[in-house]
Amino acid sequence: MIHFQGISPSKRLGQVFLKEKKSLKKIVNLAKVSKNDLILEIGPGPGNLTLELAKKAKKVVAVEKDKKMCDFLEEVLEKEGLKNVEIVNEDILEFLKKPELSLSSFKVVANIPYYLASRLIRLLLESKEKPSAIFLLVQKEVAQRICAKPPRSNLLAISVQFFAKARILSLFKKEVFWPKPKVDSALLEILPKKEKLNEIDESLFFKILRAGFFQPRKLLLNNLALSFGVDKIKVEEWLDLAKVEKEKRPGELSLTDWISLTRTFHFFEKN
Repeated sequence: MIHFQGISPSKRLGQVFLKEKKSLKKIVNLAKVSKNDLILEIGPGPGNLTLELAKKAKKVVAVEKDKKMCDFLEEVLEKEGLKNVEIVNEDILEFLKKPELSLSSFKVVANIPYYLASRLIRLLLESKEKPSAIFLLVQKEVAQRICAKPPRSNLLAISVQFFAKARILSLFKKEVFWPKPKVDSALLEILPKKEKLNEIDESLFFKILRAGFFQPRKLLLNNLALSFGVDKIKVEEWLDLAKVEKEKRPGELSLTDWISLTRTFHFFEKN
């Protein structure tokens, strides 16, 4: 068991740290970290996971928003004699948007604040230099939402599926964290697709997706008619062309259905 002398977690930043050595090693093993890997770690905090990553990886770039944690981590690394960790005192959301950012052939391995999950995943998947793999320890319910399939699909799940394949690798009880959160966590593996979908207008795809999920419990037909301001009869014709059943709700559609809706959207331009 790891102790946290002199550390005060920030509630504002949603800081929750793994305290069990066994769990830390498990994450590194499941992420298949090797001596050839460049690892981007997000929110390393006191460096418990950082130390395990550094022992196996070629290099770790640890991005931490909290300056006090950066200073603490620097001392820890010096005591351990680890020279392959670069500490960056920045907000990860701003760090990833930098035009001069040059990370190539890297993996993301991190225990992230729960509130950050959706925005961070989307930013990583849309970035010019995509990671080869993403391993995130997130709230179990968030992981389940991301991996959801029809008829329980959702906006976040389809958004991730557009760019990548996602699955839950392992669950972690709340008792292995400090301070103890109210919920269990899950290690999520996200593998970005190497190639973009052919002939798909990405901005149009997400415009249709957001319109379809405007009111998730309503029929897709009603959501699309309301969002695009068109007659329901026209939307029915569009759904027929896309081979999507008009009685379905948005959560019942697969990624293939949303792609079909995007590819047939030109129907409105011709009618």
